[in-house]
Amino acid sequence: LLLLFFLASSYTLFSQIDNKVYDDAAYGLKFIHKSSIIASRSLGVGNSPQAMPITFNVSELPSSYRILKAIVWSTVSYVDTIPANATFTIINPSNDTNTVSSVMTGQQRDKCWGEIGTRGYRADVTNFIRGNGNYKISTNTTDYWTDGFTLFIIYRDLSTTTFIGHLIIYDGLITTEYPVLSDSISYYVEPYSSPKNANAFLIASDIQASQGVNVIFNMNGSLNYYSRAFWNSE
Repeated sequence: LLLLFFLASSYTLFSQIDNKVYDDAAYGLKFIHKSSIIASRSLGVGNSPQAMPITFNVSELPSSYRILKAIVWSTVSYVDTIPANATFTIINPSNDTNTVSSVMTGQQRDKCWGEIGTRGYRADVTNFIRGNGNYKISTNTTDYWTDGFTLFIIYRDLSTTTFIGHLIIYDGLITTEYPVLSDSISYYVEPYSSPKNANAFLIASDIQASQGVNVIFNMNGSLNYYSRAFWNSE
């Protein structure tokens, strides 16, 4: 099990999940969350991998918006032939092609595939978002060893002045053989308006379908049951 990233108004924070990526509040602040499995090695454990480039269709942006941040996350089980620093190539709906360097979110032990270890990567693709349409994303690590992609777009809906959103993202990397990870810390965000609600997301990889039972994530104090998609970006 590989557990990566958290976002919430109240969340669990591990010592390895300690990179503050985003913390901002704004009127009409919203996000778009897309993900896909890649790892071709997961075919043997019951999952359905996809080949790069991965195409994400974005249709949620309103007519009046401002992009605040866009991020691609990935993890890689690395061997001697895997590049130390991953780069990501994105083709946007305007057919512009751009390649960007990533930063390593963390480096941990192997996940029992005969590899050396595991690395997490984050790439800032904010400047390449061009409205709704198809975004094609690839990286310079192989389909076999690349677990999956998550595309996360943060934006302001400029037509909305009725609520303020506060978004907090930390990332990092944890790799473990054990079925349960548990740690906690309280983080309180002052509510800006009523009614109030909170969402959370995390990314966990190498969640193998062949194990059968659902995987359980505890987010914002609620148990959430998900099918094993290998790249669970929930």
